[in-house]
Amino acid sequence: MLDRNLDQLLSAELIPLTPLPDGNYVVYGAGNIGREVLNNLIKSDRTVAAFIDARITGQVADVPIYAPDHEAVRKLASEGHTAVIGIFNYSVDPLPIHELLQELGFHRIVSFNEFQEHFALPPHYWLTNRAHAIENRDRVLAGWNLLDDDVSRRIFFDSVDLRLTQNPRLMRQPTWAKQYLSDDLPRPEMPLRFIDGGAFTGDTIEFLLESGVIFDAVAAFEPDPANFSRLGETVQRYSERLGDTTLWPCGISNSTEVACFRAGRGSGSAVNEAGDTHIQLVSLDEALPSFAPTYIKLDIEGSELAALQGGRKMIQRHQPSLAVCVYHRPEDLWELPLFIRSLLPDHRIALRYHTYQAFELVAYAFPSG
Repeated sequence: MLDRNLDQLLSAELIPLTPLPDGNYVVYGAGNIGREVLNNLIKSDRTVAAFIDARITGQVADVPIYAPDHEAVRKLASEGHTAVIGIFNYSVDPLPIHELLQELGFHRIVSFNEFQEHFALPPHYWLTNRAHAIENRDRVLAGWNLLDDDVSRRIFFDSVDLRLTQNPRLMRQPTWAKQYLSDDLPRPEMPLRFIDGGAFTGDTIEFLLESGVIFDAVAAFEPDPANFSRLGETVQRYSERLGDTTLWPCGISNSTEVACFRAGRGSGSAVNEAGDTHIQLVSLDEALPSFAPTYIKLDIEGSELAALQGGRKMIQRHQPSLAVCVYHRPEDLWELPLFIRSLLPDHRIALRYHTYQAFELVAYAFPSG
């Protein structure tokens, strides 16, 4: 049934977006996305009367910030202001915000998904214009056909549906606590020989240890200096339980080179041409020619495909289990599973998501036996 529905979903004509009013606006959320919304509205000669935010106070660029229960908010709603939801992150469920704005009296509510398309903004992680999935219909269906468990197929379908319909009721039941070790998927072979791509502060290593994983060896890659320092502290704390451990202050790619990098952004630090520093990139095949991994995790802010390309020989030779994030770029949902299949033709591939709004969406590949 879902097979036919996905085909129908990708074949349907897109309903044109309702044009944005020329009048006054309020923006829910005074963080980075909210400020991006503000700047684009100002550039389009629209007026922003206020931000609405439950945690941030004061003002931004002379625009006041009101708590949702401030009397001024209902007044703005009664005056016909359009509300834009300026929040797009893993920790926020957008549906209660829609419902709150409706309860406050706003009649025109614009999600950030819709706003992104109106202003033709560059992709924000997986979010881009709705036509993107339709234009890649054959590849989307090919990625879909790799999946053989009902949970994965529902997640894939809902991910595409969210992109096309912008329905805030979708992707609202993540498995928060089990990223990289889902209870309903086979565990990787132990003792674990683990490659941690995007090790951050060592949080995944710590979680795996707390979950009873036994390690034989660890190779952890983290190019952000502040994160790397905390990673070292974590590994030192658990050194007796990790086996042979090497820490690499490098990024992972398909070749050895130096790249521009935006540092200091916590888990969001990433390779970027506009970056304020430089980092060393290495390929797994060159950096770890004899490591023989049993499990590889990749959460590297859009560089996952390049990392898989740079570890092709290792992956084909040792047939490890994989956990690869597929939400950093719009096409990752289907292109990364398709590339994984080319490397591991006999592995099963499953999808699970671990936070709201299709963030922390992970493709798991594991031996079928």
